[in-house]
Amino acid sequence: MSAAQLAYLDELVVRDQAAAEALGELDELIAQVAALRARAESALRELRVGPVEIEECQAELAQASSELEAVRLRLQRAEAEEHGTRGADDPERHRAAEHQLVIERDSVSGAESRLTGAETKLQARRAQMSAAGEEAPVVERAAGSLAESLVNRPRLPANISVPRTGLSGVCEWAIEARAAFFIARSAVANEREHAIRHAGELGALVTGATVPASSMTVLAELIRGAARV
Repeated sequence: MSAAQLAYLDELVVRDQAAAEALGELDELIAQVAALRARAESALRELRVGPVEIEECQAELAQASSELEAVRLRLQRAEAEEHGTRGADDPERHRAAEHQLVIERDSVSGAESRLTGAETKLQARRAQMSAAGEEAPVVERAAGSLAESLVNRPRLPANISVPRTGLSGVCEWAIEARAAFFIARSAVANEREHAIRHAGELGALVTGATVPASSMTVLAELIRGAARV
């Protein structure tokens, strides 16, 4: 194996290592931008539908409150009826009054549960809305920092390094950035495949037989081993 061939093999190994690092970085960027887009879309969706759903929860709470007030009035009447029939000469009427009293007490219990549920639901929706409002600037800053970190990044278009404002802007930027990352990843993967193929061709030249191009590490070891024989 000549010195020139050995130098070429070393160059191919360096290319492979650089491509592997670039692929790892691009995979990390793809994961980061996907996570940012998911957060932006979630916050945006919450801020859009939150006010409507809060109004619905408020209406549900008002209805539950009105219902509770109504059943409490019925309970008061049932209590008065039951009390008025005690010791009366009409035991059948008293039993009916007792039965109605049980019904109205159950109704009050159910109405109180519904009111508590409505209050809890409204509080939860308000908390979600508040959390989305707090999340929005955090996501915008994170996306802006990531965009700015891509300035003069090889294989990426210049507009990917320009931050966007607003959650909608973050979502649009994330879509464009993800596409750019995948295009760049495809280019790097092709470069790595070319380096491995060239190493395989070099191995065939050195050994006089086909060398399986499984990975650059394996190829380099096989070629150097054959050259030492």
